[in-house]
Amino acid sequence: MSRFAWDSERAERTPEETLQVAREALAVLVAHRTILGFLAHANRAAGEPLVREAIRRCYATQVDIVQAMVDGDAEAARGWFGASMIDNMAAMLDLDEVDEPWAHVLGGRFS
Repeated sequence: MSRFAWDSERAERTPEETLQVAREALAVLVAHRTILGFLAHANRAAGEPLVREAIRRCYATQVDIVQAMVDGDAEAARGWFGASMIDNMAAMLDLDEVDEPWAHVLGGRFS
């Protein structure tokens, strides 16, 4: 994510554009069902203290990267994480294959 967001064009992008680049980079990652499944299993296993601590460290790193991309704007970072979590859920449910209004909303498609 940081590699895509901090490329040579970073200085020319607004924070919103930078977040969109990072979101697109994350979409490439979660398109791999194995990685998406791993992330889902890790979150479900967060009741185990060692797993929970590892996930917290991972999120802490991600938050640092995203906040740096938006010049410390916590609200923008929360918005990015919220959109990313919806993207993950939409990918897990293959919502791009569901031609229903509710799936278009969650999958980001509009008719």
